Amino acid sequence: MSTKQKYFKSIPKWIYKGMVIHRWVLDELVGYGGFSWVFKAHDIMDESFIVALKIYKPNIVHEDPKIFYREIEVVKKLKEKCREAAVNLRRIIDYGLYQFIDPNSGENSKTYYIVFNYLEYNLKEYVERIHAKETINVDDIINYWYKIVAVIACAHKYGVIHRDIKPTNILFDEDGNIYVTDFNTCRIVKPSIWRDTLRKTGSIGGYYTPGWAAPEQLEGGEICEATDVYLLGRLLYYMIYGAVPDVSKPPVREYIGRKMWIKNVIYKCLERDVEKRYSNAIELLEMIGKYIYPYINLKINIVDSDGKPLKATINIPGVLTVKNRSKIDLKIKPGKYNIITSYRGTIDKRTINIRGGEINREITIKMPISLEKEKLIREIEEIQNKLQKMKFQYI
Repeated sequence: MSTKQKYFKSIPKWIYKGMVIHRWVLDELVGYGGFSWVFKAHDIMDESFIVALKIYKPNIVHEDPKIFYREIEVVKKLKEKCREAAVNLRRIIDYGLYQFIDPNSGENSKTYYIVFNYLEYNLKEYVERIHAKETINVDDIINYWYKIVAVIACAHKYGVIHRDIKPTNILFDEDGNIYVTDFNTCRIVKPSIWRDTLRKTGSIGGYYTPGWAAPEQLEGGEICEATDVYLLGRLLYYMIYGAVPDVSKPPVREYIGRKMWIKNVIYKCLERDVEKRYSNAIELLEMIGKYIYPYINLKINIVDSDGKPLKATINIPGVLTVKNRSKIDLKIKPGKYNIITSYRGTIDKRTINIRGGEINREITIKMPISLEKEKLIREIEEIQNKLQKMKFQYI
């Protein structure tokens, strides 16, 4: 009997195989933790529509009612605000309240559920497989890790600390796409961005997973963005070497080769002193982006005040100068750049900062000129000239 099958027997009597929540039929237990159970389930109207259904433990909901709303609101907002990172956030399909009668007490009780797209396996299984077969490709690992860091960087930008980054919270679909999950225990550190129900993290403020915690979590210290940075460094080490970091024992085998920057990044992430780490995932993303994405695709669009394409002169000192163009596409290194756009004496000057870690950047420059208005003025001038000629002919 598997561990999950054994655990299925220990869950409350009100949860059972074949149970229906809203339109979802529970099939099998696929995961569990301190706050919830996760089941593989299917749509009651379509058995081929497979989902993952998370049921929160009623005692956790009673202790911290915001835990359910926190996960939904955080995932929704991050998907909306961070388009590139959104593809690596799990999709929420359904959610709601579930009421039931507790078979032990006979009293009415309630909990909440969330339905996600079903994902095939987690990072722990991926790492075990590649290390068992010794098919370690560091470039693939770095690309996966970069996507994870990008999601956490988006979270940090909007004041969210995940604080439970671990292999079982990183999932893959059948096509090998990677997803960051489980924001239910996150901490909100920028209250003004979020609605009132999320402005304070509940009583689970000291939550962490044994074996996957930063020193400050173990010691009851202050949790900050650098806590996530530590966990990200721990995750990368685990992906490359197949084990958690142990400073007393160097890796048995070396897979990094000449890419010493990877070691330097890992060591800085794993600094015991919070002040010596990268301050947040945004800074970390910028650093690793310089190595894996040395050039950024920059797209510049020039439009008039009505939003219509405007052919102008575009000058980026030290990079290029083009004339009579309404848009340009180029590859550019991270850094600060001045963009000077001119059209018939009207000039727009601006500075952009291209950060390491960006893949694509698109900007639109709106000039204070209306092509329609200019066309109308020219037509009026032509009519006036014709009238003037007619006047002279008449005299």
